[in-house]
Amino acid sequence: MSLDPKTQVKVDLTIEDIDFVITALGEMPAKTNAFGLIMKIRAQVMTQIPQEPQVQDAKSEDIKPTE
Repeated sequence: MSLDPKTQVKVDLTIEDIDFVITALGEMPAKTNAFGLIMKIRAQVMTQIPQEPQVQDAKSEDIKPTE
């Protein structure tokens, strides 16, 4: 059986597994284009992780004195 190398697959990994894979890829020479793969994995992971709401810093002009 011959599969198209561009066929996409889903992989079920933990955050710990992903960290390990990204670390291992980061240690590979740049000529293997590992950085592009790291960014692709990271982008897919980030869409699946709940993001913490960002807190905006209060500016001094936004703070109104209480009377």
